Amino acid sequence: MASTAIFTTPTGTWLDTDNSSKAFNRLAAEAGLGEWHIHELRHSAASLMLAHGVRLEEVSEIIGHASIRVTKDVYGHLEPERLREATGKMGDFLSGLQE
Repeated sequence: MASTAIFTTPTGTWLDTDNSSKAFNRLAAEAGLGEWHIHELRHSAASLMLAHGVRLEEVSEIIGHASIRVTKDVYGHLEPERLREATGKMGDFLSGLQE
């Protein structure tokens, strides 16, 4: 899959990563957020998507991981509610077998 620039310079070229990072760090400090790195926006976006029910497969594709396994390893801990839901469904199923 070819990379497409989301944010570009006024002439349409790729942004310089060093300059972008410096500008982001300055803006975060000015906003009173402390030290942030631009990569943390990616992590925050993935975390928010998962918290709002976006499937792990979709998050993996959106943030550009080569494998869903990478996404699961990094963000899997953010899905405890889904695990509870899955175990609850299994419990309901097994309860139905006993009736």
